[in-house]
Amino acid sequence: MVPIPTEKPPAHWWNDEIASERRKCVAAKRTKTGCVSKLHRSRARGQHSASEEETAITANSAYKEARKGLKIAIAQSKKNCWNELLETMDNDPWGKPYKLVARRLRGPPATSNMEFESVRRITEVLFPLHPPMTMQALEVNETPPPFTIEEVNKAVDRIKRKNTAPGMDNINGKIISVVHQVCQSAWISRMLLTPSAGTRSC
Repeated sequence: MVPIPTEKPPAHWWNDEIASERRKCVAAKRTKTGCVSKLHRSRARGQHSASEEETAITANSAYKEARKGLKIAIAQSKKNCWNELLETMDNDPWGKPYKLVARRLRGPPATSNMEFESVRRITEVLFPLHPPMTMQALEVNETPPPFTIEEVNKAVDRIKRKNTAPGMDNINGKIISVVHQVCQSAWISRMLLTPSAGTRSC
């Protein structure tokens, strides 16, 4: 089975610079977490030193700087995208401005960074090829029997007991029940469209 990517597509303002800053931020956070955990263990044993505290402080400062750099990169990218959006409003109002208002603006599709063979294998698994189907018309020589009064009575009784909202014709189960009680033959011939019943009047 070919694995199907489940990652969400990136935001429209995502770029390589932000990805690089994020990697730096994640690495700095891991370093800070490791230094702080080591310092806490040393303090619990009563063996911490000034160098460990200094290392933890330095790692924490580096993480703050990396996080600040990531926020600046994101803010700058969003600003650039906004300026680009303003420039395209007059030239292409149905492009990015429309997609942004309609919440249809997305990043590149997940398949944009995939190899052609991977996309082909996934497509073959999701949409396998089948031989064309041939439709055959079957002739029915038997005429179906007409509805009986008992069958119609049971059907009308079920419709009446359901008490559901009326459909597009605004006819509910109570109206059908009243019409059936007044003129059963007309109900069978007209409402149930039995070919052999013909058109009858009450």
